[in-house]
Amino acid sequence: MMSYPLISNLGSTSSTSAVTLAGLSTGGGNGYSELSDPYSIFVDLNGIMYILDTGNFRVVKWLPGQPLGFTVAGSGVTGTTLDKIGTSYAIYLDNQSNIYISEYGNHRITKWLNGNLTAGATTGITIAGQSGVGGSWSYQFSLPTAITFDQYNNMYIMDAGNNRIQRWWPGSTYGVTVAAASMSNPRGMAFNPSGDLVVADYSNHRMVLFPVVCPSTTTTTMAPSTNPSNQVCDTAVWSSTFRIVAGTTGSYSTALNLLNAPLDVTFDGYGYMYVVDYGNSRIQRFPPGSTSSTSAVTIAGFTSTGGAGLSEFNNPTSMFIDLNGTMYILDRDNYRVVKWLPGQPLGFTVAGGHGTGTTLDKIGESYAIYLDDQSNIYISEYGNHRITKWLNGNLAAGATTGITIAGQSGVGGSWSYQFSSPTAITFDQYNNMYIMDAGNNRIQRWWPGSTYGVTVAAASMSNPRGMAFNPSGDLVVADYSNYRMVLFPVSC
Repeated sequence: MMSYPLISNLGSTSSTSAVTLAGLSTGGGNGYSELSDPYSIFVDLNGIMYILDTGNFRVVKWLPGQPLGFTVAGSGVTGTTLDKIGTSYAIYLDNQSNIYISEYGNHRITKWLNGNLTAGATTGITIAGQSGVGGSWSYQFSLPTAITFDQYNNMYIMDAGNNRIQRWWPGSTYGVTVAAASMSNPRGMAFNPSGDLVVADYSNHRMVLFPVVCPSTTTTTMAPSTNPSNQVCDTAVWSSTFRIVAGTTGSYSTALNLLNAPLDVTFDGYGYMYVVDYGNSRIQRFPPGSTSSTSAVTIAGFTSTGGAGLSEFNNPTSMFIDLNGTMYILDRDNYRVVKWLPGQPLGFTVAGGHGTGTTLDKIGESYAIYLDDQSNIYISEYGNHRITKWLNGNLAAGATTGITIAGQSGVGGSWSYQFSSPTAITFDQYNNMYIMDAGNNRIQRWWPGSTYGVTVAAASMSNPRGMAFNPSGDLVVADYSNYRMVLFPVSC
């Protein structure tokens, strides 16, 4: 793998002789002038080579024109501890000269800091996969080979044992499949100038190309892993005509293609839809383009009967996903907000947890939350007819009290400054707040600092609860008592 194209001799033909730059002994060896089964190379802007010397379980740095290299990662012996490198097939060098290694034998990707130093790093850090444990879950690899990055610092790994290419966003604890096909022991991988992925299909003796596709409804800029920005025009309204995108009208069960009283919905940057399945006490994820027959994946809340434990919910009503993929879930009947890190089996309380009531240290019966970029939590308190803001929701202990920012605490009504049993809440890029005013069967928009709202959408629904913008700016609503998700198309 090369970081930048090298200028070749333009007169070169198939008969031109090559020059040996590194590895001066054809028999191999472990000396500083030798290599043993080198598998991957990365060349920086200064022409310095970083060579994955697989047989010696090390990475060697080789300066231009020098007869010797020196070790910058690895100890020369194999193992699963982080001072060692297992059987490996690929490396990548970032602009800080940190080295990323795809450890085939250890089923992991490790990062070695300060690879530009003569002494190198002493240990690596596992940044993807489970050390020594192969598998097919989104947070695992089975015999990873190639590794590369795009301009947005997303990491791409050839997961050879699972016959797929995985993309990991910066800081993520899991990957998503971006390409899969019938290959045999795929190894090398790179982007071509058009953005296609080209793969060395080792045992089939061929190079294969996965063409890049950028749908016209999206841009070529890769979205963040979660929370697409809600790019809607400031004067937007939504059509009252909708279509069903998950669940079946009048039907419910624990089946993965059905819902049981869905209460909230949100989207990540790639259009995956996350639904709070209230009646089943779980969080369900649906792929883009889902219909009433599409099956979901359960990602939190692993007992359909619910409970008060940290792996359980008791009738959850709303969730929010931050840019790191961390979920904040409103656990209604436990009167708390639970923070759930990606891939973890347990969550922890960051707001509430003191029982129900109208005082601001407690959360009343609630259905929706929103998290701002300061990790403050906004809660739509259905029973108290108010929206409260809890500061410092990113702390493990959470905030101690909330602040009323919209509605009249304990007083329901239909005036523009009131709510009747508010449920969902979200914001757009202008920091306007949208509230599903369920008792009044309307969606209200509150401008920053306003003391009242205006109606932007209204339709015949039955006890509407959850609401979110999809990447196109349409409003998607969880129509609770009709067991369906409905969409209000945006128009500007």
